[in-house]
Amino acid sequence: GFGGDQFALIPPGSFRMGSTVTTRTDEGPVRTVTITRPFRMQRTEVTRAQWRSVMDSLPPQSSRCPIDACPVDAVSWREVQEFIRRLNLRDPGRAYRLPTEAQWEYAARAGATGLSPVAPGGLNASAWVTNVIWSWPVAVLLPNAFGLHDVVGNLWEWVADWYAVDYYTRAPAVDPPGPDSTGVRSYRGGAVGSGVARSTLSARGGGAPEGRFADVGFRLVRDP
Repeated sequence: GFGGDQFALIPPGSFRMGSTVTTRTDEGPVRTVTITRPFRMQRTEVTRAQWRSVMDSLPPQSSRCPIDACPVDAVSWREVQEFIRRLNLRDPGRAYRLPTEAQWEYAARAGATGLSPVAPGGLNASAWVTNVIWSWPVAVLLPNAFGLHDVVGNLWEWVADWYAVDYYTRAPAVDPPGPDSTGVRSYRGGAVGSGVARSTLSARGGGAPEGRFADVGFRLVRDP
């Protein structure tokens, strides 16, 4: 379900967003970003069981991991919006939504300043990134300091923003909302099979909002 225990409280704060280590131009320049309001983020990616509980059936192409505890995949950004609409009707007052890119990276970092979540045992203890299986049940590996699982690896995660390669060069420093419409929506975090280089806290990608991608899922945020 979507009870309070499924969401971690993320306090306001500032962090360094982006990376200077990667050669990808969409991850820089690194800048200090401030999140001014607390929010709650789902501890795991939305699972197949959670999707079915709201939408009654699974997406037609969602079959990479058949277990209910696996994250739902092959859902388009627009289908996610319909899922959120229905969930908000069922549970009013919570304001379920996708995180902004800045909220996602701030929560995913949980104080980490490098490319990977801080967890005992390193990246392999907290992220599925190089396995041949497309996805794994959620919350198997260690969470980050905010209690969020699989922020790197397992599946990329849709976020609210439009995607622009150069957005960091002009984004506001406080609660950046993302660029104006570009026709492409952002996703974050890397996926199983992405490899270490693309499974980082700063990695960005984007796809058409109508597109269903086998390695893209999502997690929710809501009001405290």
